[in-house]
Amino acid sequence: MSINSLGNNASTILIPLVSIIVPMYNHAQYIENTLESFASEGYPNLEIIILDDGSKDSSFSIAEKWIQNHPNTFKNVILQRQENQGITKTLNTLVKLSSGSYITMVASDDELLPGGIQFRIAALNNRPDWLSVFGNCVIIDSANVVTSNDGLKKLGNSNSKALLNDHLRAKELILRWSVPGPVLLSRREAFNEETGVGLYDTELFFEDRDFYLRLLAKNALGFINLPVAAYRLHGKNTILNKKQMVRVYQTILKSEEKNLDQIQGIERKSLEFILQISRNNVIRCTQPIFPAFIATLKLLTLIPYHGVLKYIFDVTVSRTPKF
Repeated sequence: MSINSLGNNASTILIPLVSIIVPMYNHAQYIENTLESFASEGYPNLEIIILDDGSKDSSFSIAEKWIQNHPNTFKNVILQRQENQGITKTLNTLVKLSSGSYITMVASDDELLPGGIQFRIAALNNRPDWLSVFGNCVIIDSANVVTSNDGLKKLGNSNSKALLNDHLRAKELILRWSVPGPVLLSRREAFNEETGVGLYDTELFFEDRDFYLRLLAKNALGFINLPVAAYRLHGKNTILNKKQMVRVYQTILKSEEKNLDQIQGIERKSLEFILQISRNNVIRCTQPIFPAFIATLKLLTLIPYHGVLKYIFDVTVSRTPKF
């Protein structure tokens, strides 16, 4: 089932079309806020593509009603639903449905902040060697209360000065992974095998660690130290069972192993170091001492690499639980 609508046709010919792709899963409570944030973002030429990945709640009908009540708000709107496929397959379908010169992914419980799209497009215009650029975010809770104004620091203790430095960015991201989904904006060419890094790897449980590593291997990822999105942390995205935790660590390990040969210099040494941690994590979480291991992880949240666990929980469990 799908809904397509066209609107907002005036004076956008010279303004690049931006596709906002939304993988939606069981976010009836938040999808209206997400769509309202798109409408108030301020960019005048937006295409919204929503793919419901088998939600069991009323997410689809709420999104459908909002779209019907807001005609001509965006250049184009596509709303579709499917049987649950998982996040990587869903994102690839969304990319293929899109037609924008730029693409940004926003989960159905997150939000965009005013001006963030234009800031990132301006950064890409200034740096033709970048395929993608990411910004900072604020963190919000289930009631839309801002709990942190520096999401990258909160999630992974990231150093924004290092992220701004072309020579330190890759090492910082490898050692202190902390980037939530809604902050990345990419040129369309980024998803092309010849001109970029290709689509998301459907063999992986979640997508972004691998996608960022591929961009870093090409020196094609930039950063702006401005808040461009609101990333939501709520109670439902911090619960993992043993099977899910194993898949999380296996995906991290696969992402790092497959990209190791593409990373050079000190960044490769950094990835080798993190890779050993990932291997140990996979081993530990498959042993009988797993509960004790999880308790230990809670004590390690000050270590940057582990500080992003809440983020990993969110993108792998709350959004598209294909187990």
